[in-house]
Amino acid sequence: MPDVKQNKILLLYQCFLAILAVGIFFTATDIYLFDSGKLPPSYVTALALGFAATPLIPSFLSKNIKYLPFAILKWCLFYFVLTLIYYLLSIKNDVVKQEFNDRIFVVVYLLIMLFIFSGEAIVQKSARWAMFAATFWNIYTYIYELFSPEVWVTLTTMNDSAGRAAGFYKNPNKAGLALVYSLVFAIQLLPKKYRLHFIIITFIGVLTTFSRGAIICTIILILLFFLKDVLYRHQLTYFFGAALCLILNLAVLGDYLKTEAVNLGISNYDIQTRIETFTNPSSRDASDDTSRTDIVSFALGKFWEKPLFGNGLAYDQQWEGEVRPHNMYLLYMVQHGVVGLFIVHFLAFSAIKSARGETKKLGFFFLILTSVTSFFSHTLFYNRESVMLFALMGVLSKQSYLNHVNSSGDKS
Repeated sequence: MPDVKQNKILLLYQCFLAILAVGIFFTATDIYLFDSGKLPPSYVTALALGFAATPLIPSFLSKNIKYLPFAILKWCLFYFVLTLIYYLLSIKNDVVKQEFNDRIFVVVYLLIMLFIFSGEAIVQKSARWAMFAATFWNIYTYIYELFSPEVWVTLTTMNDSAGRAAGFYKNPNKAGLALVYSLVFAIQLLPKKYRLHFIIITFIGVLTTFSRGAIICTIILILLFFLKDVLYRHQLTYFFGAALCLILNLAVLGDYLKTEAVNLGISNYDIQTRIETFTNPSSRDASDDTSRTDIVSFALGKFWEKPLFGNGLAYDQQWEGEVRPHNMYLLYMVQHGVVGLFIVHFLAFSAIKSARGETKKLGFFFLILTSVTSFFSHTLFYNRESVMLFALMGVLSKQSYLNHVNSSGDKS
């Protein structure tokens, strides 16, 4: 009896840590409180969470290790060795050293999250429900910031893109993509009749960030939900009806958004350009984002100069100009050559490799979203919230595989 009670307490503690991890990192609370001087740097907070999880070591070694996705451990080893080799062969400077430290911590943080999430199904379900709740908190912070632009400004930092909501994230693109990923992990928790309502609320939150990548990813994800029967097929009529009305009134909507942006005091060139992208794509303003388009051809040129082994660690942070490629594939191709093209998908496939049943459907959404997101962002592996999701996806996949094996054994 004492052992049973102790196991229940440890399980509850593990669920608490999973919820705490989501509450801290999926809302970027660690960033905001650090910038406010109330918490140490994010890596210290993550390490402290890992230390707090040490009481789980006995139960992990005795039973929970079976939930650990070893495919992700292989990726961690590969990423560590690749980073170490390129670091040893590079000319050392502060930028290269920082990149090396950041990458090593990505591996450490991923391992910590794997350790916390590896357990019974209730642990992962607790994390997913926490993500569902965090989605509403994030939306609240975005909308609040939209009407009070300086509300989350700290003593040391402010929103990277004034006029676009970002909440605690500071970066509107990260803020928007966090909401999109929450759809993947939270949507199937809800009864089918309520899922469209959740999507609409989340999409409103995404719109406040004016992140074109996040908006496009949301639309793709909604279409996939219909394709995979996550949403009722008859609701597809509502979706296309709303899309048609929106398309027919794009000009009016664009003028309204610009007027409201002026009234709210958040109008600037960046906001106007992003509105034009969707309401009048043929306009000069809509296509006037030369820094990103130019950097793509520039980065590809650098890749073709050294396609086999790349230009070295952190090369994209030391070339001419200050703009980095907003693309994970290009980022790693420039640094590591042709092998860099496969780094993102190596981890993504490792996370979904064992998925069975409904989790296989979740893994499909996760893989597609990660693939598309990597075209718009170069920080996927440096964002605490996204790295956490690879760990959660991996454990969910392994959990579903074990359930499949057990059910097959029972039938036989």
